[in-house]
Amino acid sequence: MLVYLGLSSLQSVGGGPTNDTKGKLTLRDIATSFRDCRGNPRFLGYQIAGTRSFCGLFIYLSTVSFFLKDVFEVPTEYFGLAFAMTVIGFVIGSLLSSRLVMKWGQDKTLHRGTFVCLGANALVLFLTLYLPSFTVGFAILSILFFFGIGLISANASMGAVSLYPHKAGAASAVYGCVHSLSSATFGAIAGLLYVGRLLEPVALVLLCSLSALLGSALIYRFRHHTT
Repeated sequence: MLVYLGLSSLQSVGGGPTNDTKGKLTLRDIATSFRDCRGNPRFLGYQIAGTRSFCGLFIYLSTVSFFLKDVFEVPTEYFGLAFAMTVIGFVIGSLLSSRLVMKWGQDKTLHRGTFVCLGANALVLFLTLYLPSFTVGFAILSILFFFGIGLISANASMGAVSLYPHKAGAASAVYGCVHSLSSATFGAIAGLLYVGRLLEPVALVLLCSLSALLGSALIYRFRHHTT
């Protein structure tokens, strides 16, 4: 499905086949789009920041139904409510992002979002190690983490695509393909590493948050880079 969507996007933009070769998408066209995007350090920065922060979300989704019961002893019938509370953070972050972009700009909003995610996860790791029964604290920090993702997500994807206005569909396909595959992979890894405690998923999310911050730093490092 991901491949089909990627091919469809590539085929519909100028970065793909020309009008006289319409419908004849080749592996060369696909490879060229990936090479161009992956060779741009700013694109890589947006990709890493957006993808790794979202990987943290998938790690949460892959393990939340287990650790709510194993660690916090939350009854099964309250799983939906507990998850809905954390999603509020993402909704607020996404809505607020549209306003903050007007004040701070796209890159600064994204950058501050990565700090929010990293800070929230660092505190969760600290509480996991020293205060294992911290249900309320974990809920608040989870909302804060989702809030940070809300600040990052749209700005990362829009920033990456904006670097290729002449072939936005191709850039979007590259970003989306890597984004989806990476998120699913980290979610699967989190499931395999889970052993009935919070340490492993929290450490993995913290690693993703740190990677997202490094991706944001890459954007600033090459902010004057032209495609």
